[in-house]
Formats: sequence, C-alpha cells, structure tokens
Amino acid sequence: MEKMNYHRPKNIPKELFHGTSMSRWKLINGHGLVTNIPKIYLKTQEKDNRIYLSLDPQDATHYALKTSEMEKKLSKTELKKYGISKIKDGGVIISIDTSTLNLENLFFDPEDVTQKGWFVHFGNISANSIKKWGFTSIKMCDDVIKSKIYFDIEFSSAWQNNNIKKIVDLVEESIKTAKELNINYDILAQLSAWRKYDDVTTGDKIFQKVKKEIEERNIFSSEQLKKI
Repeated sequence: MEKMNYHRPKNIPKELFHGTSMSRWKLINGHGLVTNIPKIYLKTQEKDNRIYLSLDPQDATHYALKTSEMEKKLSKTELKKYGISKIKDGGVIISIDTSTLNLENLFFDPEDVTQKGWFVHFGNISANSIKKWGFTSIKMCDDVIKSKIYFDIEFSSAWQNNNIKKIVDLVEESIKTAKELNINYDILAQLSAWRKYDDVTTGDKIFQKVKKEIEERNIFSSEQLKKI
C-alpha cells in the first residue's frame, strides 16, 4: 500500500452517509460506527481507524448492497470475525450529522479518483451522531444494478488477490453483459478510474499487468487503449 496524502475539506457538508448491511445495524445503533471491526473488503487486515463516508446517499446505497451481498458468502466463523451474529437481509444507509463530529478527524478520501465526494473519518463515530436514513435490498434492484454490484464485488476480490487473469476475464464478461442488458456501460472509463485508484494505492503496480493482458487478448483497439 502506497503512503496516502490526506487533505482536510474547507467546506463541510451538514450531512454525510455511510452504507453497510442490516446485519450490523443493531451494533451500530447501540455503539456507533466503530473502527475495531475488520473490513470485509480487505484481504489483509491491518490496524485501520478509518470510516468511509460519502456526500451522495446513492454511493452509500451501493456499498450497503455490496456489503450485504458479500456477507452472504461468509462462513459462520468469518461472520463472527466481522462482528455479525446473524445475517439479515438487505443494507442500511446511515446519515451522519457532521456538526457532532470532531472535524479535525475528517478528510477527503484520497482514493476518490473520480471526485464523487468521498470522505474519510479517523476514529469512531458515536451513536448520537447517526440515524437510519434508508433501507435497500438486492431484491428491490433491477438487473442493471444487480450486475453493477456483482462486477464491483468480483473486480474488488480479483484486485485484492492480484489475480490479473480474473480481472481481465471480468472485463470481457462485463462487455458481454452490457450488450445483453443494453447498458450504456463505459468500461474504458471504469478502467481509467481503476488505473488512477491503482496509482494511488500501489503505485500502478497491478494495472500495468492488467493492461498487458488486455493488449495480448486484443480486447480493445490501440485507439481505445489510449483512453485508459
């Protein structure tokens, strides 16, 4: 992991959002958002006191769905490690009142390479600062949203495991799925975002291997590759 630079925002939104699974809501409602629970997205668990927040509740909704779908694949032992005693359907979107936070702990998320309005809060967020904003479930989603959640989970897993073949397999699968569902999905823009993310997190170590594999399979033309 590359060393990241964190910058404090000059203008603080009155409200930020966090998305997670309903399985975690009882604990969060009683104790707040805490940093001592391992993160389901990370293969290697290191000491990490960050809580990720977003300006747009739709981004939080996406991560609520992603988390709840990932939990379905976990064993009872793994669920216990993540502080979950019983799986509950769906995800919860949590609203955070920023006026109650210590703003010295709030920063822009350096991994927000597409500037969506992501933030990082260092340290716990108390239960007094949060409220339930909304609920979501994969059952409520159309095929387009379901496919986005699926590919996000699979891409993230392949990236965490440095599985270059799997990443490029997913590129080909996503192109095929977009055609089948008639989705206007710009995979080149997504790959460009992944490259920026990889530059921030690993110093562009993974993406160069991905690009080489893409070139060897002739998935895109030379002109298309220039856009990545």
